Amino acid sequence: MSKGDYEIASDLETLAVEVIEEHTELSIITDNDVKIAFVRSSQRKKGKNKIVFADTRKVADVYSAFIPYDFIITFYAPNVEMLDEEQKRILMWHELKHCGVDGKGNTYVIPHDIEDFKEIIEKHGIDWAERKQVGGDIE
Repeated sequence: MSKGDYEIASDLETLAVEVIEEHTELSIITDNDVKIAFVRSSQRKKGKNKIVFADTRKVADVYSAFIPYDFIITFYAPNVEMLDEEQKRILMWHELKHCGVDGKGNTYVIPHDIEDFKEIIEKHGIDWAERKQVGGDIE
């Protein structure tokens, strides 16, 4: 299914399930039945003069009546095409770490604790996305 520059991406959903299983801190997503839509865009998104590989958005409450998701994770295809499979896994991990749930079950977007997430940098280095693509940015 597609609409303009965006399409539902079941392969990204499959990747997300694998990444969630690998990282125990992401169990908050499955434990709280957080609903995430995975979308691929053909757009070349840029932000702050840098390439944006992907982003995570909370579905606003006003839209919840007809959008059955808590979050939308979008991968920008032209920007991620040079990433290898490991880098795409790290990117998915990064995006999933933005999905927060408070003690009452309310969802919210978790901001970066530094330019990226400390845990990802410790494991993969600060320049994990620059091995094949220079100047990338993630949100």
